Amino acid sequence: MSGMGQYHVIYDDNCPLCLAAIGQVRQLDRLGLVNLVALSDVTGRAASALPAHRKLLEQMHLVTPEGRVYRGADAVGVLARVLPKSRYIGNFILLPGVRQLARIIYRLIARHRLSVSRLCSLN
Repeated sequence: MSGMGQYHVIYDDNCPLCLAAIGQVRQLDRLGLVNLVALSDVTGRAASALPAHRKLLEQMHLVTPEGRVYRGADAVGVLARVLPKSRYIGNFILLPGVRQLARIIYRLIARHRLSVSRLCSLN
């Protein structure tokens, strides 16, 4: 993963819902703050620094420029906070109480993401 000052988002590129979300990130990232890393592209040294492939499939991961790793709803909140147009959404998601609810909702959607993708006509 190059771009040491960037945030790195590792996502499942075989998931239509994930791809739709990444499309939104591309639109919001006008400053080039985010390096999008398809899970199928994670190899070599970068792969050795990340959780097991199975864990990466379970939820989106965000690696900060400092090397801190966020997962799932926390990753969504931190990422939204980084992007200027979605900063307020990120702040909201990361509020105490809201964060716990966001984690539950994220896990539920992630667990059923292919069904959700079909319901949303994403595949």
